[in-house]
Order: sequence, then C-alpha cells, then structure tokens
Amino acid sequence: WNLGNRLDSLGEDETAWGNPKTTHAMIDSVASAGFDVIRIPTTWCYHLDEEGNIEQAWLDRVHEVVDYAFDNNMFVILNTHHETSWIKPDTELLDSFMPRFKTMWTQIAESFRDYGDHLLFEGLNEPRIEGGKGEWTGGTKDGRAALNILNKTFVETVRATGGNNSTRALLITSFAASINDPALKELEIPDDPHVLVSLHAYTPYGYTYHVKQDWEMFEFNDSVAEQIDSVFDTVDEYFTDKGISVIITEYGSVSKSIDDNFGRNDAENEKWAAYYLGAGEKSGIPCIWWE
Repeated sequence: WNLGNRLDSLGEDETAWGNPKTTHAMIDSVASAGFDVIRIPTTWCYHLDEEGNIEQAWLDRVHEVVDYAFDNNMFVILNTHHETSWIKPDTELLDSFMPRFKTMWTQIAESFRDYGDHLLFEGLNEPRIEGGKGEWTGGTKDGRAALNILNKTFVETVRATGGNNSTRALLITSFAASINDPALKELEIPDDPHVLVSLHAYTPYGYTYHVKQDWEMFEFNDSVAEQIDSVFDTVDEYFTDKGISVIITEYGSVSKSIDDNFGRNDAENEKWAAYYLGAGEKSGIPCIWWE
C-alpha cells in the first residue's frame, strides 16, 4: 500500500495536497487491513539546501512515519519521489546535480543505517525529462544511458555508508518506471545481489484512468485481462525469468462511471484487482496499490 499524496506532496508540508497529517493510528489501520508492505513516497527537494543537505526536522518526520510502520512489523520502501525539477536523466546535465544527489542519499542512508532488512530504499521514482521526447514511453537513448549512471550511483552511494546498508535491498527503475521494450531492454542492473527492479503499471490506461475519450474502458473484460497478462509476460521475459526480482511499486484503478445515469464501476474494479494480483502472484511479483 502506498502512503500517497502526503510526504510526497509538492510543498513544504505533508498536508499540501489536502490529506491529513499521517498518524500512528492511520498506519495501524492499514496494517490491520492486512497490508504488510508500505511504500512511503517522499519528496525531498523542498527540504534540501543547494548542496543537498536535508533539513533535520524533515528527516525526523520521515523517521517518525517509518517507525509507525516498523511498529507494525511492516516492510517499508522509502524513496525520493517528486524530484524531476532537479534530477534529470540527461548525460549533459548529470555533473550539475550529481554531487547534490549523492549528498542527499548519503544522509538518508546514514540516518537509517541501523534499521533492519524490513526497510528498502528506492533511488528514483519515474525518472524522466518533463515534457521531453518519449517522456512516458521510454525516453531517448541518452536519457536511458543517463539513468543507468544514476541508478549505479545510487547503489554505490548507499553501499558506501556501511552497516546494514551493505546488504539492504535497493530498488532501481527504468525510464519513467515504464514497462516498454526500449526502457527495459537498455536498463542496466548493477552487479549486486540485493538490487531489485521497481516498475509502475496502471494497466490498461484506458481502464485505470478517467481519460474521457471514446476509447475509455469501464468494464473488466477479456481485453483488459489480456493487457494485464502482456505486462507480466514482458516483465518475466526481461527480469524474473533471469532471476532478477521485481516489485510493481505502483498500480491502481480509479472508480468511475460513464455518466450520471450509471453507478461507479467498483464491482468491475474488484474483478480487475483480483485478476491483476493473480497475475502478479503467478509471476512472483509483489504489487503495491496506489491509494
């Protein structure tokens, strides 16, 4: 389960997008509902100086929320979320922000160094050039090459902090976390036995989003199922069949209706989610709901 639109909000406060402040009771209820994995999307750029030093108050707050989950014996994925304003997968730009990137991740890693293996780090979320070529379809060859450097730097930076970070599970991702051939084919996996791949799949797009187009889908049917199967077949081909572990760190579907004369498609979404999770289980791929 993703603790979305809270610590990752675009602003200096976790309530900037209208959600209440995260409480221990909230995480308790998530755990009581049966979730044993929580991803905590976290945006850091509003709490960094130019060198990449993190405000202590923000780091303390992130610790507090992580501890809520640890108190419930949950696995936690902590990431850097909305950072595309300054982390740009472009080989000509890497030198301009790489020291800041390394400083940020060094502090995060050192701060959580003594936490056990229930804590995972995810280096980047949907890394891309906003408005750039192929933003959501795998980017450019240069962008994919730059991302490989970023992923490698993230892993090396965390490992250098020692302690439990020497073997902590780390997640790297494809360009924009997308599942398409260019993004997956050119993704380089660091030579590290504790590295996993993080991907996002709101599949199929016309079903999971309210796109308001004539190709929008409202019912779970064979076509929807086939597109879900295609996603997991692709992930199996590139990763799981080769022994590389994958987590779908974001999936989900909005509830919607065709018009005011019809109710929401909640029943269809139950079928969709059951099929999606079944496909993930078949491939051995955990899937984390974006709430």
